[in-house]
Amino acid sequence: MDHVKIIMTQTTYSEEEARTKLNENNGDYLQVLKEFMNKGVKSEIEQSTKPYHQAKLGMIRDSLDKACRDYRNKTS
Repeated sequence: MDHVKIIMTQTTYSEEEARTKLNENNGDYLQVLKEFMNKGVKSEIEQSTKPYHQAKLGMIRDSLDKACRDYRNKTS
C-alpha cells in the first residue's frame, strides 16, 4: 500500500498534507503517524520544567484524578 494512503487513512490529513509530512520526515510514514498522535502531549511535556518522565506521569495522574472526580460527581 502507498505510504500516502496509509497516512490518509490513519490521520485527518489530506493527500497534499500527507505528501508534505512524508517529505518532511524523509519518507518515514511511521514518524508522520507518531507526530500526528502526539501533537498535544509532546508540547505539554516540552513546556514543563519537570523531567520528561515525571511530567508524563503527572499528566497521567491528572487524567485519572479527573476521571475519578467525574465518576464521583456522576454517582452522587
